[in-house]
Amino acid sequence: MNAAEKPFFRRMPQLQRYVENFKTYFIQSNCYAFANWKSYSQMEVLHFEENESSASQFSNLISILPEKFIRKISVFRIRSGIQLYPHKDYRNFALNFPLVGDFNNTPTTWYSANSPEEKTLYDDSAERAIKFNSPLDCTPIAAVSGFSPLLINTTILHGVDNSKSKVDRFTLSISGSDNISFLEAADLLNPLLSGV
Repeated sequence: MNAAEKPFFRRMPQLQRYVENFKTYFIQSNCYAFANWKSYSQMEVLHFEENESSASQFSNLISILPEKFIRKISVFRIRSGIQLYPHKDYRNFALNFPLVGDFNNTPTTWYSANSPEEKTLYDDSAERAIKFNSPLDCTPIAAVSGFSPLLINTTILHGVDNSKSKVDRFTLSISGSDNISFLEAADLLNPLLSGV
């Protein structure tokens, strides 16, 4: 199956109620000011498992997810004026919740690469390579925008263009377990979410 035939995302409207809970917690706890943001070339990451007081904020959601579904809970920040270049994650999927930003005008876009050139960056916390492609050498093949929670396939080149936005873009992201694929995650979530 080539990239153009793979599913890129699944909307998870059943989880919308968690977005407001997370957004309220994020703003009220002044997460912007946390000192433990990790900086990478085009984004910053705050890993919540490093902040024990946040664990209870996610317990309701965690309780409905399959066992061993979650590897990490983080917030990704893409500053205004920045484009997160097309890249493939070291994780297979992410369950993303929009928190703050212009999500209607800064879609997540998937790409096919027109050339094999990649720049390699390293995620110090995971010691795994993250490879970026120049957006000039890529063709967009799918995109999604809006404030709905999304299950996204992170094994296909994807990125976010926040370069024209006047506000930073914050996304709560649940990184999936390494041994679960995007399609398996979607299958696991579907029956669980019918009663949410």
